[in-house]
Amino acid sequence: MYMKIVVCDDDQTSLEQIRVLLLAYGREKDIRMDVRTYTSAVQMQDAAGAGELENVDLFLLDVVMEGKNGIELAESIREKDREVPIVFVTSSSEFALQAYNVLAVRYLLKPLESGAVCEMLDFVIAHLLTKKDKIFGINTKKGCVNVNYSEIVHVENVARRMWVTLKNGKSFQSVGIRDSFEKQVGCLLQEENFIQPHKSYVVNLDYVSSYTTTMLHMENNSDIPISRRNSLEVKKRYLKYLTLR
Repeated sequence: MYMKIVVCDDDQTSLEQIRVLLLAYGREKDIRMDVRTYTSAVQMQDAAGAGELENVDLFLLDVVMEGKNGIELAESIREKDREVPIVFVTSSSEFALQAYNVLAVRYLLKPLESGAVCEMLDFVIAHLLTKKDKIFGINTKKGCVNVNYSEIVHVENVARRMWVTLKNGKSFQSVGIRDSFEKQVGCLLQEENFIQPHKSYVVNLDYVSSYTTTMLHMENNSDIPISRRNSLEVKKRYLKYLTLR
């Protein structure tokens, strides 16, 4: 499992404590944690403008910050996304009512306790993130087949038909595709764990068992080639994946 988490706190010590607790939970639960930290709403807004805040699974926000506070920041997040979990981390309980007005799922008081952070993450994963697994539709000769993104091992383009291989060993062949392969799999490539090592393949990094400069070996014993054109990007993405495991 993969989680992209954004933390905003203008106290560097608190920011580091939160990051350490999140990563410790990820190691214990075997969840890849991509934790992105910011010290102000302005930093977060700049990051959003650069496209760095797409597909965030959880926001942790300090309430009392200079400039735009955490409540105001949460309001701006809610204008774009009514579902993403927001958790407030603060040294004061006086803003608890306002927190519920922006549909915060938890209100954690500093100094943070490991147990409280673990309980919050258990809740977020069990009650919210499990509902977010996206669906990939495959138009086959027998009709449309819907599969979860998390079940896809790789997708291959063969003679303008997609072959979608799943973790349970099943494969589905699409009818002929009119658009480009890149357009057909574009929704997958927006996810952090999907990459395109070759013009004819898209791979889910969750199922890569080993890597060389020319090949990705998958858990189902298939080998996916890496083109020379894509080798540097694949290396960068795969190394980043390993650091988040």
